[in-house]
Amino acid sequence: MGARLAVSFAAGFASVLTPCVLPLVPGYLSAISSVEAGSLGQRGTVRRVVVGSVPFILGFTVVFVVLGAGAAAIGGALSGTTQTDVAGFVLVVLGLAFLGLLPMPERVVAPGLLAGARRRGSGALLGGAFAVCAAPCIGTVLAAVLVLAGDAGTVLKGAVL
Repeated sequence: MGARLAVSFAAGFASVLTPCVLPLVPGYLSAISSVEAGSLGQRGTVRRVVVGSVPFILGFTVVFVVLGAGAAAIGGALSGTTQTDVAGFVLVVLGLAFLGLLPMPERVVAPGLLAGARRRGSGALLGGAFAVCAAPCIGTVLAAVLVLAGDAGTVLKGAVL
């Protein structure tokens, strides 16, 4: 479990640094803290950003934990060969979607999720919406971690990954 956790953590960290996620970070930090993006580094804004970030982080964490738990539950129900076949299929589909060769429903759903979360003023909902919106950019990394979660052995271990 230790090596899988390290790989999952590194993959998650790397996914934030992708060219289609990293530029979004200042905008999201601004949205959740009500601090203008240009003022994010100024004195006195750190506390507002940190306090606003906690519900946001919880929101997207819940989405990814549920995905990991679901992958573990599905993986536990499948045989080893079937698991490998399903995981390979999912990776190929997500890779094709990342290349823009397949339509992805979150491109239609995501703007409404973001607008609804923003209207409600919920950082947690905004974090969940961010998880859905970031899926095309981190899809291949997420799929690889979900493959690890699917083979984790228990739903709890899958959720942790």
